[in-house]
Amino acid sequence: MLDDVALLTLYSIKDMERGTLCVAEYDKHIPFEMKRVFYLYDLPQGIVRGQHAHRQQDQFIICLSGSIELSTMRNHKKQHFTLSHPNEGVYFPSMTWVSIKVLKIGTICLVISSGAYDEDDYIRNYAAFEALINDM
Repeated sequence: MLDDVALLTLYSIKDMERGTLCVAEYDKHIPFEMKRVFYLYDLPQGIVRGQHAHRQQDQFIICLSGSIELSTMRNHKKQHFTLSHPNEGVYFPSMTWVSIKVLKIGTICLVISSGAYDEDDYIRNYAAFEALINDM
């Protein structure tokens, strides 16, 4: 099980005539049991989404089309990733602050989560997040 933010490459099967099939399976590619999947689309270029952390849930984000810049903060360590290919994704465990900046019109992002939607799991204020991680 991963315990830090990580860029992961998914398994792809290329067929020159029929296209590419990309696979994301629990315990082979996604390091947690999947409980919820959602996606973002019709995103204006330059918009910033996310800007929160989860207390308990792990997540994995894939940019299916277009391009995003993903910024994370975990254990006082900032990381930046640019996702623009559908066979790559970023895993981030609970207590990771995440911001998603949309770089291209037509971007579609898929998010896989370890839990069902629970508003109480969200930390939406960065100062509150910093206070929590400083107490850890």
